Parts: sequence; C-alpha cells; structure tokens
Amino acid sequence: MSMENLLNYCKLGNSLVRKRKFSDAIDVFKSGAKASPQLAWMYEQKIEFVRKKMEENANGKSASLLYKTNETKSKSNLVKNKSNLVSYADGLSFVIPAFKASAFIGECLDSIVSQAALKDLPSYEILVGVDGCCETLLALELYRKNKDIPLRIFFSSSNYGSYLTANSLFLKCRYQNIIKFDADDVMLDDLVDKTIPHLKDFHIVRYHFKNYSYDGTKAKAAGGLSYGSIAFNQKLLDEFGGYRPWKCSA
Repeated sequence: MSMENLLNYCKLGNSLVRKRKFSDAIDVFKSGAKASPQLAWMYEQKIEFVRKKMEENANGKSASLLYKTNETKSKSNLVKNKSNLVSYADGLSFVIPAFKASAFIGECLDSIVSQAALKDLPSYEILVGVDGCCETLLALELYRKNKDIPLRIFFSSSNYGSYLTANSLFLKCRYQNIIKFDADDVMLDDLVDKTIPHLKDFHIVRYHFKNYSYDGTKAKAAGGLSYGSIAFNQKLLDEFGGYRPWKCSA
C-alpha cells in the first residue's frame, strides 16, 4: 500500500478525534493496523490514546504524555536508571524531536551517520521522538527500512512540543553525553569531531548555524547562535532536570 493511502488512515482518524467521534476513530485506526502490519504498533498507540481521551471526557482528567516504540530489546540491554549509563568512551546519544519533518528528517539523519568521528566510537544511538505527526513517522519507517543504523523511534499520539518531547527522550538515552539536534537541520561533516574535545571540559556546548536554501545553495541570510541544537552531559540533567515544560515550539 502506498504512503498516501497509509496517511489517509492517520488523517481520517485524527479528524474524527478532533470531532470527538472516538469510537469511529478507533475503528479507522484498527483498519490502518490491518492494512499496514509493520505500523500496527503506531496504530495501537493511537487507539490507546483515543481511549484515554474518552476517559478524559468522562472524568475530566488529562491524557498523559506517552511514548512507545516498535523496537525490541532484552532486559539486559534496557537502561533502567541513570546509574546504569555507560561512559562517553563507549558511545554517544543523538536526540531529535520531530514534528512535520518528513521532508527533512532523512537528510538530517544522513548528516549524522556520515560523521567521521563516529568511526572512533564503539557505539552510538539516534533517538527520534515523533510528536503526533504520522507523515514524519512513515518517513522514518521508510528510511530505516533501507538503512542499517542504530535508530530508535518513539511516537506520541499528540503534539506536546519540542521541549517536552526532548525531555522524554533524554530519559531514554543510554550514554552520558548527548547531542540534541533539530530535525530540519543538517550537521557539518566535522560537528561531532569538534564537539568531543569540548565535552571533556564543559558540561554544555552550543553551536552556530549557517542558513542554506533547500536546494543546497548558500542563502543570503546570516547565521547565528542555534537554540535547537546543543550538546551536554547527563550531569546537567541531574542538576536541572531538562527543559522547562513549555509547549511553545513545534
């Protein structure tokens, strides 16, 4: 089945949820799961969210932020708390909140996996939190189907904003040092290589960016300090607890 047809299930179901036709939405998501078994986990997540919305209507409570993934891991590989995190020498975690990023996410991931510095690390992981956007999730699934990379995809049935999505992903990171990156940006080839020495001396590293048009030619607009991309150590999270819970960015 084509991506367009798969998206129709998502769009119709989401539309029914907005109209509070919850039972009809559940039926649509069940049909989507049958039509696309490889995405059944996503539709199950949506069905669970709709049921929580039904409970919310009944008792006045709000549905909580939930993340699930279709990856499978043995208990021995599952990090349960920060004390189990391995050292930076063993790997690096990339965190990417993604909303309406289907046109950009592939280019973003390509720029990460092409980092020369990753060859000197025993391991790395890329965590992408899809924030209520079916198009982005399908683009990621198609990307992963053709790539052999340590990509971990998490999905939320509603858009909670970049900050809350990032906070949820930080707690799932396996490594002490993290690079948070925007889904619609690309890394220069030496970004990780230049970041590593600074992370040994500082808890946080920030970046400057350059603007480019989508066809790859340099734009006239000047770059500046990037607010969406940042590198830091888990010790920073232990002290400050992540971003404030603002829902003011996609």
